[in-house]
Amino acid sequence: MAGLIGRLGVALDKSDVTLASARNSGMEISEAQLQQIKARESLVKALVAVHAFQVAAVKKPIDEGFAMAAKTLRTPTCGP
Repeated sequence: MAGLIGRLGVALDKSDVTLASARNSGMEISEAQLQQIKARESLVKALVAVHAFQVAAVKKPIDEGFAMAAKTLRTPTCGP
């Protein structure tokens, strides 16, 4: 479970860097920032679910967070 949470944290950190670069380039990133906030909320939900000691309870918000982080990295205005 810790590995899943750690991987999502790393993915979100990479998204933060991508968003900062886009923002510093003058791009409009408000929608991507909203997705990033939602992805961070998924990370928090996963951390809370760890207390349930059930992988499925942790994996659902982790998968949601990864999906949102991937959207941020694929967004044409802020991704590669």
